[in-house]
Amino acid sequence: MFLSAFLAYAMRVNLSVSIIAMVKSSARNAANGGGNINNITSSNTCRPDDQNFTQMRKDSLTEVLQKVEGEFNWDENQQAALLYSFFAGYILTQIPGGHIAEVVSVTRILGAGVGLTALLTCLTSFAARFNYYALIALRVAEGITEGVTFPAIFAILARWSPVSEQTLLVNVVTVGTVIGTIVALPVAGMLCTSSLGWPASFYVFGAIGFLWVVVWLCVATDSPEDHPWISNDEQQYIVETRSSSFNEKRPPMPWRRILLSPAVLCVGLTKLAGSFNYYMILTELPSYLNAMFTIDITQNGYINAGMNLGLGTTLVITALITDKLIERNVLNKTLLRKLFVACSTIIPSICMCLLQLLGCRYDLIVTTLFINYIFLGFSGGGDAAMALDIAPRFAGPIAGVVNTIANIAGLLAPKLVGTLTENDNTLTQWNLVFLYTGIFTTVGSVIFLIFGTAEQQSWAVETASDDDLHPGILQLRFFLCFLIFIAMFLVYAMRCNLSVAILAMNDSAAGSSASITSNDTCRPQKHNVHHHKNSSATKGWRESREFHWDEDQQATVLTSFFIGYVITQVPGGYLAEVASVTWVFGTGVGLTSLLACLTAPAARFSYYALVALLVGEGITEGVTLPAAFSFLARWSPKNEQNRLVNIFTIGAVTGTTVTLPVSAMLSASPLSWPAAFYIFGGAGLIWTVIWFCVATDFPEKHPWISPEEREYILNSRSSTYNEGHLPVPWSRILLSPAVLCLGITKLASTLNYYMIITELPTYLNDMFAIDIINNGWVTGGMNLALAIVLIITGSISDKVIERNIVNKTLLRKFFVFCSTLLPSLCMFLLTTYGCRYDLISATLLVNCIFIGFSGGGDAPMPLDIAPRFTGTVAGLTNMMANVAGLLAPKLVGILTKNNNTFTQWNRVFLYTGIFTTVGAVIFLIFGTAEAQSWATEKKTDEGTGAANHPNRDTLTDHFNIAIRDIAN
Repeated sequence: MFLSAFLAYAMRVNLSVSIIAMVKSSARNAANGGGNINNITSSNTCRPDDQNFTQMRKDSLTEVLQKVEGEFNWDENQQAALLYSFFAGYILTQIPGGHIAEVVSVTRILGAGVGLTALLTCLTSFAARFNYYALIALRVAEGITEGVTFPAIFAILARWSPVSEQTLLVNVVTVGTVIGTIVALPVAGMLCTSSLGWPASFYVFGAIGFLWVVVWLCVATDSPEDHPWISNDEQQYIVETRSSSFNEKRPPMPWRRILLSPAVLCVGLTKLAGSFNYYMILTELPSYLNAMFTIDITQNGYINAGMNLGLGTTLVITALITDKLIERNVLNKTLLRKLFVACSTIIPSICMCLLQLLGCRYDLIVTTLFINYIFLGFSGGGDAAMALDIAPRFAGPIAGVVNTIANIAGLLAPKLVGTLTENDNTLTQWNLVFLYTGIFTTVGSVIFLIFGTAEQQSWAVETASDDDLHPGILQLRFFLCFLIFIAMFLVYAMRCNLSVAILAMNDSAAGSSASITSNDTCRPQKHNVHHHKNSSATKGWRESREFHWDEDQQATVLTSFFIGYVITQVPGGYLAEVASVTWVFGTGVGLTSLLACLTAPAARFSYYALVALLVGEGITEGVTLPAAFSFLARWSPKNEQNRLVNIFTIGAVTGTTVTLPVSAMLSASPLSWPAAFYIFGGAGLIWTVIWFCVATDFPEKHPWISPEEREYILNSRSSTYNEGHLPVPWSRILLSPAVLCLGITKLASTLNYYMIITELPTYLNDMFAIDIINNGWVTGGMNLALAIVLIITGSISDKVIERNIVNKTLLRKFFVFCSTLLPSLCMFLLTTYGCRYDLISATLLVNCIFIGFSGGGDAPMPLDIAPRFTGTVAGLTNMMANVAGLLAPKLVGILTKNNNTFTQWNRVFLYTGIFTTVGAVIFLIFGTAEAQSWATEKKTDEGTGAANHPNRDTLTDHFNIAIRDIAN
């Protein structure tokens, strides 16, 4: 299995070096910033000056480059696509591979995976010379075939390894992947520079793979009991010391428990963080060293191999240490795993961040990268073997799940590099790559250190008769909640892309910003602004501007959506209570998607047609959030409400996170700004069809729900839904102090949030000359941080409520304090920084992080205070909150219309901070999270009015009761 892992990784990674020899030198030079490699100087990379560099090329590179002159004209994006296309297939077969390894012959699965990968590797050169897209398809297929190998290896080890040897044996296999990388990179480099040419690297490793398959199928069996050559002593030792679950009858696969297990998800996120760091070096270091330091292809291979040798050595050492500590019971296993995970993630994160400070010190940079890899090797005692810790009986499927999550990094790493360096391949941009890598690794580490565990899970040792081990993949309510997540992702994407796209649509900002100098903004001098404006990163979108709207017209375009949006919040909540909630929600998303597709035609037809369309889009989208709350109130048990609400809230934030950079890139592409509206609108229409096919108003009516899940929901949701329809107590709701306090708090925090979402792109462009693409990445990164904090605070809040640690009102007030007063402080701090862009960006990021504390604060509170009328209350509070969508652009427009200066923007932030503080104080004094009496009264209670008392003046009665409530 060591050799199988060796060959699988060798066949995977040799393209990282071979691609340098496959691509023509002119294309490589263009990717590095110009048509001639001599044009790159020390001003934007760490290359030497022109004269010395030319001599260096004559001394060390000319002969090599003549031998490796490539055949293909692939630009930076095409090269990135080739590198990550493998992972598009690889992540698809991780989970199926793990499942198949449990139910059929695991040895044949591993053999077939390696054999087919070897065959496709041998065909690489033919596919490349036939067609670029044929090579892409082959790499995807290679990922699919190799994807089954790693889960199969874990399934075999679980059957063949004693518990005391598991960490070591897992890491022996893991070292195989590292050694495969160590050998493949320099060998591929030497083969590419030899007379055999670059195809030889694929033929050699592919042929060795075929030989391994023959040997494997001749000697391997699925379990030690079946092997004809094993000694009786060894067989007995393995059977007695491996996990006892293998000595019982195979239970059904607990897919639901695996996919929803916090232990499994934490391991997956930790592996994703570590893999992102690892793949960034593995796949991108050769390009970085070649572009920044003129390190040739052979040296590139040796440097990367040396780092992997350090990684492999550390993996073995830490595995041995861990096995000994576990065997002697020196430390709790969870604490031990967390210690090694901290070393394998936090320290590499620090190394990535330190690279920002090293400038062109090549020796220090390589040393730091080497240390980074040494500490990545501590994963040998950390997450590497944890699939065997938490569920040895289902190690294959769990390895598939966590490896699926981890190898998303293989898609993200080349894409991040391609995006940041495509038009600006400089040391500054590469430093950004390393900075983002460090941040990402830190986030994954923190999640594991807080929530991770190495204890064997209860569902992994339960017998086959356990009711929870039924063969379904997910319970239906989670699937429907996932659909709501997608819906909120799409509607927020359709709402927010205008904030970035307007920079590419409108020409007036370009004309005005050119006259703004460093005297009244933080822009550089005029000639630098002019140069920035005409850089290749922004040239495309500046040339595509079609409209000439002044500041007031731009503000009207940005606010017109909210005019319609606030109108239908309350009617939407009411309709969701009295009509079919699935039809209200689906129709809202569908009509919003249709109008999004019509945005470009409306804008080109007339300015007023665009404003009218955006108002209409707000009207149709306005019903979606109240309907989502109403739907979840019917489908969610009380102890899951907080996390389910935060799932679709994260959908809204994620939609914003993805949309801002994607809209920026599409606006800068040949497709231009309309593409974002067509793409998200089209996806919304597809979603609508799926929703109407699978959703019903109540779990009682769904044809696919299991009897167990139906019974569980009915017994644990709010009891008021089991009493039939109740009249909506409008006067009690509209005059309820709890509802009004919640609405005011949401308005305060939403003003802060919308100020970032709708106005930050304009602020960064006007004050710092930040172009549209970097604008999108900055704003998107802030929203990503917000989404992560929403998940964490929502989960913490649920656990605290479930264990009754703190009064619910006090808990909500604590999270509201963090999500409002701390962001207010950030807004005030912005007025003191001057032109310190680094401090301003950091403070805005911290601001968004604290806004994410609303996941445990006001976000789920309509379910707290009015479980029976959640849709109506959510509509009313959301209507109040989204008045902020009108106020934010209007405030900016008034303050900056005739005086678009840094001083005026500081006033914008000051007023935002004051407004947010006022809203927070009101809630902290008057707010409550207790269920209101009018929200829990039964049909026979007098508060419900006319249904049982036809002669009662219900409006007067409700008003009097509301006044009494306020007085009390």
